[in-house]
Amino acid sequence: MRFQINRLKPKPILFVGCLAVLVLCVLNPLGLASGSRDFDAYAAIRTFLSETKNAKLLYLASDNDFYEFRAIFESRQEHGEYVALEGFNEIFSEASFGNWSFNKYLNNSRVTHILVPMDSARENKVVRKWGSHGNIAIDLKKPFFVKKLVTSGDLPVAVYEVVRTENSNSQPVEYSLVWDRALSPDFYSQVKNQQEVGLYTYKYESRFRDGATVGWVMADKAGRVENPAFMIQTSHPENPTFLVTIEILAAYGIQAPDQVVTASAGDVKKSVIVSAGVPGRVVLEVKTGQRIKLMNGLPCRAANRFDADTSDTRRFCYGVSRVTVRPTWAD
Repeated sequence: MRFQINRLKPKPILFVGCLAVLVLCVLNPLGLASGSRDFDAYAAIRTFLSETKNAKLLYLASDNDFYEFRAIFESRQEHGEYVALEGFNEIFSEASFGNWSFNKYLNNSRVTHILVPMDSARENKVVRKWGSHGNIAIDLKKPFFVKKLVTSGDLPVAVYEVVRTENSNSQPVEYSLVWDRALSPDFYSQVKNQQEVGLYTYKYESRFRDGATVGWVMADKAGRVENPAFMIQTSHPENPTFLVTIEILAAYGIQAPDQVVTASAGDVKKSVIVSAGVPGRVVLEVKTGQRIKLMNGLPCRAANRFDADTSDTRRFCYGVSRVTVRPTWAD
C-alpha cells in the first residue's frame, strides 16, 4: 500500500485498500477526518503541499509507530490487526538498501515529501528490524531529507522534504526474505494480537518475541536446535545477486559462553566465533532463491548455567542481531 498524493495533475494513486480513508484523512474536503469540523489536523499539510508543484507524498514508518497515521490506524480499527497492506514491499525493499539508494529511488519516483509518525520524527530516523526484508535504518536528515512541518493533536505526524540529488536509470528492486516453513514465525516477525474490549472495540499488541534488536536461536530440552534458514525472492527481470550480511551475537550478556556459527549458501560456508561483547559478521553473495542456513558448532547452554542471576532454563545458542541486504550493484 503506497500513500502518495499527486497535486495539480491528478493521476491514479498507486495503492490498494485505503484510498477513501486516505482522502478523508489528508485531503479531508469536508473537515470530517478529525472527528470535528472545528479542527483539521492535516490542514497545514495540505497548505504546505499546495506550495510545491506536482507534490507527491509517501508514507514511511518504523516498526513501533507504523499504525500512528490515521489512515492506517482506522484501517486496523475497521478490518483488524491482520489487514493486508499492499505496496509497502517495494518501499521497504528500497529503504533497506540504505539512504543513498533510497534517496535515488524517491527521486526516480518523483516523490517530493515523506510523511512520518511522530515517534520516528523525534529520532529523525526510521528503523525496522530484519524479517520480511533486511534491516532498515533511514536517517531523516541532510543531505537526504529536511524536516518541514509537524502537526499536533491526535496521531501527530511530520513532513520531510526529499532533497533532490541524482537520478538513476536502474529499476526498483523489490524483494522479500522467505524463511523456512519449519521455523517458528515469531523468530523473524512480530507477534500480533487483538483482543475485543467492547462492542466493535479492540486492543492491539504488536511486539517482537526477543525485542527490536535481536532474535535468539534456542535448543529444546532434547537438544534440537531450530536452525534459521531463508532465501531471497524477487521478480526483478535482471535476476540480481545480493550481498547478505548477517551479524551474530553470543547469547547472552557479559557472561555469554563462546559460540561458533556457520552460515552456508550453496557450496560456500563461512564460520565465525562469537563471544561476550564481540559479535561476528558473515557476508555472503547469493542468487535469488539460494538458501542461506545458519548452524551452531558448540552446544547450546541453559541461561542459569552461565548467568547466576537468573532462573531461566531456556537453552540459548546465539543471536541474530542484523541482516542487511544489498544488490551487488547498489552504491
